[in-house]
Amino acid sequence: MAWTRVFKTRTRLPGIPARQKTQSTPNIWTRPLSSRSGIALFMVISAMTVLSVLVTEFTYIAQVNQRMAYDGLDQIRAHYLAKTGLKLSLLRLKAYQTVKTFTGGGGAGGMSIPGSLLDKIWDFPFIFPLPADAPGLTIGAKDAIEKFGKETGLVGSFTAVINSESTKMNLNQMLAAFSPNPNPSPSSSPSGRATPTPPPSTAGGGAGATDPNAFDADLARSTVHNLLSQIVMQKFEEDPDFAQEYRDLRIDDLSDALLAWADKTYERKTPTRNDQIPDKRAPFYSVTELHMIPIFEDAIYQVVAPNFTATLTQGVNVNKIEKPIFRAVIAQATKEEADEFIKFRDDPEADNRFKNEAEFLKWLSTNVAALRSDQAMKDFQADLTKRRIRFLTEENSFKITVQAQVNQTVRLIEAWVELDAAPASSSSSAGSSAGSSAGTGAGGAQGNNPGTSSTGAPTTKPKTGLRMTFMRIL
Repeated sequence: MAWTRVFKTRTRLPGIPARQKTQSTPNIWTRPLSSRSGIALFMVISAMTVLSVLVTEFTYIAQVNQRMAYDGLDQIRAHYLAKTGLKLSLLRLKAYQTVKTFTGGGGAGGMSIPGSLLDKIWDFPFIFPLPADAPGLTIGAKDAIEKFGKETGLVGSFTAVINSESTKMNLNQMLAAFSPNPNPSPSSSPSGRATPTPPPSTAGGGAGATDPNAFDADLARSTVHNLLSQIVMQKFEEDPDFAQEYRDLRIDDLSDALLAWADKTYERKTPTRNDQIPDKRAPFYSVTELHMIPIFEDAIYQVVAPNFTATLTQGVNVNKIEKPIFRAVIAQATKEEADEFIKFRDDPEADNRFKNEAEFLKWLSTNVAALRSDQAMKDFQADLTKRRIRFLTEENSFKITVQAQVNQTVRLIEAWVELDAAPASSSSSAGSSAGSSAGTGAGGAQGNNPGTSSTGAPTTKPKTGLRMTFMRIL
């Protein structure tokens, strides 16, 4: 193919200098640029943008899944760490029960240990990890504590607190079905734990006869009213701001709302609003239920709640109770006499803890002016029987509170535990069982399974002496 080459032509026009050139014609060898050259750049930018969004989304989902996995792992760790604290608390209670039985059994091998020292087994909080910077520790002790913390392999921290429940008033005390059956006479047991007796029968055995020691709901309700009064009045004396804010608070309204909530036989004296939560008319299952009663605001709840419990206790521990409950139960005592009781019992230089109920009643008859006569003391004991109130000198009802934390995850376990009386023959029976198991193991295959007897029948587990009545995990 022949190509024709076109040369540029120059034309000089009149009046135009020779150095100026006219517009030249285009060269046919030059190919014009395509008008679609910007689309490729746009497609590349769009693709990079989509890929960036996808990568960001995938990264975010991966991080969320990783965080959820770590949170799930922390929850499992916190749960079992809290259970570890609970088991350690149960071990402390068992140790307390064992030492108490050994030292106070009254046998030849018994020894006298002050009750305040014995209570140290359970009444101080347990913290993990153990603080290595506590004052008074030697360098060797600090190193041992740090080594112990590393060897345990536990991740996180927890606190385990054991509180006495017999130092509080039962919210269901005014209900006959939930009140303890008191011993009609003072207990002479060295342990101070009164023996339960069956409900009193009808006096005289005749039809229509009434028992003078029968449960009196009105007296039981008055005990709750007195306790609320003592709690609020003491708070007024200690906190002027609280007294100013709640100067119009009436104790009758508090007790009326509390009694109407739990006792279906009680007739409310104060009217309720239409928008108010209706009364439950059933026993309390938890102290936190007080939050549902409108009159118990947060500030009032914080003052009242520590003095009450919903656990069925066997009585009131006079070696642990505080002044409000002392005056609520013993209404005949004045404020000065209540102060004298606390001062006498908690004397740091002498062990004045009461050994049994009879000793406490003797102290009352000597130091409370209104109970010094024999008739006044008899009437007081009859009043206690009608209110189903019994005095204890040793603690047997406990509340265990364990809070575990792993990173940002927190787990809370609350458990209520009762101490049962350990059988006298538990050690001997355990020894005989161990001996028979060892003998069986030497003679045949039965010794390989500790849960079966020589005949192959399953054996019952030995009683631990601890009875958990209620537990909740939060």
